[in-house]
Amino acid sequence: MANADDCRANAHSYDCRWRAHWQADGVVNDPLEELGADIAACFPNVVHDVNTPTRQHFIVRTTDRRVNVTASVQGQNELRLRVTR
Repeated sequence: MANADDCRANAHSYDCRWRAHWQADGVVNDPLEELGADIAACFPNVVHDVNTPTRQHFIVRTTDRRVNVTASVQGQNELRLRVTR
């Protein structure tokens, strides 16, 4: 995936990149923190195990599987969401 605003999916993963539009101060982690908060709020059985200015990682557990959700800064103004099981 060379370009932003590009998503791919298969049976075991979802991978999407897009351009973020954040405040004029250029702080990179603002949209990432917002995305991380949204992920944490959406899943009842989520563990938030990585929280850095450039990466948010979550583990969602169900009775029969584990799903990894990673949101990260990939470049200038670019975010990536990757969901794998």
